[in-house]
Order: sequence, then structure tokens, then C-alpha cells
Amino acid sequence: MSQSPTEFFIRNFEHGDMPLLGELYQSVTAKDNAMFWWVGDEDNWSNVYCAFEDGKMVAKGQVSIINVVPPGRSKENNHSIY
Repeated sequence: MSQSPTEFFIRNFEHGDMPLLGELYQSVTAKDNAMFWWVGDEDNWSNVYCAFEDGKMVAKGQVSIINVVPPGRSKENNHSIY
């Protein structure tokens, strides 16, 4: 039996991806000790890359510059990368 080819691609996050992002969020946060970084405001979406397989979002990565150390955190955290 032959399998149909898998459709796989990577591109920037778009507004229409919100339902797929929600599904990925549910999948990731169902695991213990999982962290999910939200896509942020629309002006950051050019820094958000998503992988899709057969119409489903299977991965997301992003870069976001945070230049404020939240109150109560050590000043040593000002150079942390997550």
C-alpha cells in the first residue's frame, strides 16, 4: 500500500492560524512541566514561525525582545534567554 505524501511547510504566524494555535496550546499544556509561549501582539508575528503538517500546526518558535526585568526578579535576569 502506498501512502500519500505528507504536506509539510514552515511560515510566519497569521491571524487565521489562531484556531490551530489553540489546538497546539491544548496539546502542549496537557503535558506536565510544559511551557507555552504565546505569540504576543500582532506586531511581533513576523518573529513567530510555525510548522504545519497536513493542515495541523505541529510546532511554533519565536523571538521576542523583553527589555524589562519584572518586579521581584533578580537583576541578574536581565540577560536571560528563554
